[in-house]
Amino acid sequence: MLEPFRKWDLIRWAKGNYYDKDESYYGVKVDSSVPFASGISPLFTDDGHIYAQKEGDRRTPWNDRKYLEPIPTDQLTLNTNLTQNSGW
Repeated sequence: MLEPFRKWDLIRWAKGNYYDKDESYYGVKVDSSVPFASGISPLFTDDGHIYAQKEGDRRTPWNDRKYLEPIPTDQLTLNTNLTQNSGW
């Protein structure tokens, strides 16, 4: 629950456009009577989902170049047959 692997799941499934959807801020649906440890105050949506992160907390919007990571420059120098991934 609320694990930090959502971005990698979206990349694996080629569903980066889901990253920018409003409902992607929500986590799992939990009964609001479930007790949480002291100091944890979850934010619930009107229909009972827990927010995985606050709205507006995203650092950057989705860009298709994020499907591939940049190749480190030292690797490009070592192997001149390599070219940088598109967009990087």
